[in-house]
Amino acid sequence: MSYKGISIFSAGIFLILLIIPFKSFSQAYNKASASSIAASDTSDYLPEIFAAAKEYNLMIASSKGLISEIERLIKKGANINSYTEEGVTPLIFAVSNNKPEAVKTLLKHSPRLDEFTTRWETALMIAVKNNYNIIAEALLRAGAEVDFADNLGASPLHYAALYGYTEMADLLLYYDAATDAKRDDGFTALHTAIWAGYPDIADLLIQNNANMEARDNDGDTPFLLAASLGDTLIMELLSKFKVDIFTRNNYNHNALTLAIAYGQTNALNYLLKKSNRWNDAENSGYNPYKVAFKYGRKDIDEILKANNIPGRTKHSFDQAILSVNGRFTPHDYYSGFNLSFKEPYYNAGFTLGMDMKLWYTRILREESEENYFQYYDKGAMIYTGLFKEFKLTNGINRWNTVFTTSLSAAYTFGNKFRGTMIYPDNKLKIIPAMAFKWTKNPLSVFAGAEFINYPDYYKIGPIWFRVGLSYNYYFDNIRIRPKKIKWN
Repeated sequence: MSYKGISIFSAGIFLILLIIPFKSFSQAYNKASASSIAASDTSDYLPEIFAAAKEYNLMIASSKGLISEIERLIKKGANINSYTEEGVTPLIFAVSNNKPEAVKTLLKHSPRLDEFTTRWETALMIAVKNNYNIIAEALLRAGAEVDFADNLGASPLHYAALYGYTEMADLLLYYDAATDAKRDDGFTALHTAIWAGYPDIADLLIQNNANMEARDNDGDTPFLLAASLGDTLIMELLSKFKVDIFTRNNYNHNALTLAIAYGQTNALNYLLKKSNRWNDAENSGYNPYKVAFKYGRKDIDEILKANNIPGRTKHSFDQAILSVNGRFTPHDYYSGFNLSFKEPYYNAGFTLGMDMKLWYTRILREESEENYFQYYDKGAMIYTGLFKEFKLTNGINRWNTVFTTSLSAAYTFGNKFRGTMIYPDNKLKIIPAMAFKWTKNPLSVFAGAEFINYPDYYKIGPIWFRVGLSYNYYFDNIRIRPKKIKWN
């Protein structure tokens, strides 16, 4: 063999010897990397020496979407229907974490599909609320209950309508979801879509034969609900299907008076253009002028007149307000109560009340520029006056803020100062006042300031503060009863 041949042969042997250990190192490195990844994926596992470790680890694997681990743990005997204290199963963990492949893997082993958590959520309900279409369809194909109702009576279709998930709603309807199932408050899915403001879902439900005359617990149909929300698009959609636009709810309100009460001028104009039969005996509910008066809707009063609706506004007091309160300065205080009567159109009225000291308080009385005497006083004051309210917010279903001004005439009087024969001066006073009031029927809370001058008393007034609580009583039942809509 020549020297050149030996050199080539030697170089080949050297390369082979070099490649073999590199390949071995590469394989070892890949195995180590795979082992490291597996370890990190299962780092939250419990050692199997602990009770229920397999079930716990199955929940971890399901939440992380570890398909092979799910299969391995089930083969080793992990209970696929195990659950936490909150009622969360491996299937619910997989759904909540949006792991569709893990869900499909679990479904192969026939888990119970309609287990629900302490929040009354099944796997399907969670998928619907999160708009996980692929997971929802897998669950429905496996036989999940499409009409499962939670603790409020709401079904998956209700939640699809609530969140505006059109594709999800269509999927549920394809699997025969009940279109007219009612929540505990009487809301159907159609009511829900209208309340949430999703006309496309309302249209989808109507196309799937939803009952357009269904009533909730207040007797409101979808059309009445749309009128109270001012949704003229839904109103037009429903009227095309010849729903009864003159129907009344349990409190004798029709669509016209509901639109007035909620201040929905667009809905009001739509209804007035839609028909001129609102005053027919069989169609009329409450007098629309009277409803506008109750809510101080001056703009609506003008709309009714412009559309030749017969009638007129009759002014009267329709509300009595009973308040308990406290009046104080840094150096003195009184307890009190008052009764007010209010006219709603002008948001004005009159009040009468009394302030008194339930026990003696210490005061300083100025006898001269240099002489002050301390007494124990238990005085009182009666007053009456006029007030005017200015609504800063004006909703029916929430707390509203009102600014109030008043002017009252008062008379102060009292017992003798304790331990003396001296009486406090009895005087007439004029009291200007202002306050902020936060009200949600039938209760109000208020806080304000008043000017009451006591010139003979040292450092008492003239600015007094008053805080209190009121109960509002209405003389009739025309006012709307706010809906109490709750969702999980």
